[in-house]
Amino acid sequence: MRWYAAHLRRKDSQLVINYDLAWAFASILSVWAYMSISTGSVFIASLGMFEILMSLPVSIFIYKLAFRIAYLGNIQVLSIFIVLGIGADDVFVFYDTYAQATRAVGRDGDLTARLSYAYEHAGRAMFVTSFTSAAAFCSNLASAIPAVRVFGVFLAVMVGANYVLVVTWFPACIACWEMYFRPKQNRPSTPVRSPRERVG
Repeated sequence: MRWYAAHLRRKDSQLVINYDLAWAFASILSVWAYMSISTGSVFIASLGMFEILMSLPVSIFIYKLAFRIAYLGNIQVLSIFIVLGIGADDVFVFYDTYAQATRAVGRDGDLTARLSYAYEHAGRAMFVTSFTSAAAFCSNLASAIPAVRVFGVFLAVMVGANYVLVVTWFPACIACWEMYFRPKQNRPSTPVRSPRERVG
């Protein structure tokens, strides 16, 4: 005998989704805590986590409007687990490279020069890893299962969106932290000059 109840199926699916989302929240919290300890700044960690999480709605926007794919299942939303790892890695790479530039130039060194150093060294490394990850997810296009194919497309878009955000939003966060929120005893003794002021 076989029987099927749509109500029970929806109820069981919702229980599984709620359980997974609870783990997603715990993952976000633990990654944020580790980022706070590693960077030594709750401000940097919070804005870095915001950048990672923002890659989800940006990806949904591109996925549905640019690619015109209507299907958006629970598996796409739960891909936040994957982007947490990739995004946190990019944040650590950029911040550590910026810290290397700070040690080389000194705290009193020019902020633009330090960020340029981080862009030059971290930007290429993050681009290579993001490109290879996106290409790996695009390999799902070879699957005969439609849900798997669109999942690969969604993740490839999400990795690309995360890269764009980490090289635009996150450096601006670091600059804001350096100029306004870093403890006063660690701030440069000379004011940070803008590129226009240095040229003048």
